[in-house]
Amino acid sequence: MARRQHEEYLDMRRAKSKKFGSTGINSRKNNYNYVSSGKSYSNKSNSNHVVVKITGGAKSINAMLRNFDYDTRENTLPLYDKNGFEISLDDAKELAIDDYQLTKVKKNKDTEPRRTYRLMFSMKGKLDQDILKRAVYNTLSTHFNDHNFYYSLHPDTDNNHVHVTVMKKSLSNGKNLNINKSLLNKVKSQFAINLQLDGINATFSSATDKQSDIEKGSAKLKRENRRKDANVYKIVDFGKAHFNFDENQPFSYYLFMQTKNGKAKNMWNKGLEDAIKQAGAVIGDYIKIKEIKDENNQSFKVKKWAIEKVERLEAQEFIINDFGLANYQFQINGKQSAFAKLIDSNGNEKTIWSKQINRFLNDNKAEKGDKIIIQDDKFIINKKHIKSINLSQIEL
Repeated sequence: MARRQHEEYLDMRRAKSKKFGSTGINSRKNNYNYVSSGKSYSNKSNSNHVVVKITGGAKSINAMLRNFDYDTRENTLPLYDKNGFEISLDDAKELAIDDYQLTKVKKNKDTEPRRTYRLMFSMKGKLDQDILKRAVYNTLSTHFNDHNFYYSLHPDTDNNHVHVTVMKKSLSNGKNLNINKSLLNKVKSQFAINLQLDGINATFSSATDKQSDIEKGSAKLKRENRRKDANVYKIVDFGKAHFNFDENQPFSYYLFMQTKNGKAKNMWNKGLEDAIKQAGAVIGDYIKIKEIKDENNQSFKVKKWAIEKVERLEAQEFIINDFGLANYQFQINGKQSAFAKLIDSNGNEKTIWSKQINRFLNDNKAEKGDKIIIQDDKFIINKKHIKSINLSQIEL
């Protein structure tokens, strides 16, 4: 009952408070019902990436009160509550003590559990103070609206920033807040969005997002390579013979091919003879083949075929400069892969990423300085025991 009366008293004080204008941090208006003015603010910094950190939490009432003193610079900076109104330091401390004492936590015999979260919101450069506070308030309201929170802006550093205390106890059900990595990333993303609404070029991309983008890019490249080579075959043999080489069968025409993955594809059809002659294809050529149909998309009585020769890549020679295991594209949070750094005849270096490469080079006891030849889908090392590997799925 006493707490309710105290909150009603605070509401009355807020209603009588001087309005917060745009003149500076000491004004008193809750200006968080934002309507975009369309004005774009410049943030001349080296990075547009927002920063939101969990800086700690209070394990005792005294520690929590010291946090409030620090945030307000010993009561020289304004402190704001979950409604976006300025609140006196003494009132905030009194309410926070009540919340702290009502917070139910599982006690550990070794450590005292935290009953608050300490957060810090920032971005490189001197942001407009009203914009920064508004973005922080809207972010906190989105994710912690069921908790009391208090925040204060520090304007006198190279990167002005906002310190926040969030009470763990829920206002509706008494359950405790848990800010895990997933929730923290959502808070960061929302903070960036709220800054963008005020014309700030703010961004956020988590390590998980970056890794996902890398993997998506790699997967896309592999899909494109597979589609590009899906209908490409190497001619192994062709000619006229009894169907399936069975003398009891009539004469037909065969075309034996091999995919880039080494799988056999054999075709028998009389129409293949004309198609091969028209294309001028020979054994060893790489070709694309498709059936020609009539205007009703029906096959001709004797099937017709279109064969297109695919130009073979010229053999490329490289020298092995380095190879081994590493995170993909040497990203700190990249998925573990394997690489081979190769130098061409002009002295240019390229890196191939594939665990296949690592196995191949290790199997062949490759060393720095060995010659590597790449042609079509083959990867050949200049050793006594020359082997080859299919490169159709390898990024060059």
